[in-house]
Amino acid sequence: MAYFDWSDEKLFDEAIETIDPLKITIRCNPVIVVGPIEVGQMSMQQFSQIVREDDDRFCAIDARPDLKAKCAEIEKECDQSTGYFVLGLARLDLADEPTYRALTTALQDRSERFARSMPHIEF
Repeated sequence: MAYFDWSDEKLFDEAIETIDPLKITIRCNPVIVVGPIEVGQMSMQQFSQIVREDDDRFCAIDARPDLKAKCAEIEKECDQSTGYFVLGLARLDLADEPTYRALTTALQDRSERFARSMPHIEF
């Protein structure tokens, strides 16, 4: 699983495209994380913990099929003490360890271009 800033989707895809398509399968979707206003300051690793562990202070919402409509709905319902962040969630199927290393290298090569931080990958 990989966690990244959804605004970096094209950059994440660019890194994936450097990998042999026979060695990687990926499915990405946006997830809106709603919680205390500081949600916008969290690291990708913290987001992964929220999604995995179902933290009561936050709500992770599948943003498909219409991300803009979901965001508008959340903005209507949230008060001033609540914030949200659009997280990219990628389910990865990698053929082997060298493929994983190639992916992490491709992401690292683009590290300065990511909006917030490097994607967080875990298995």
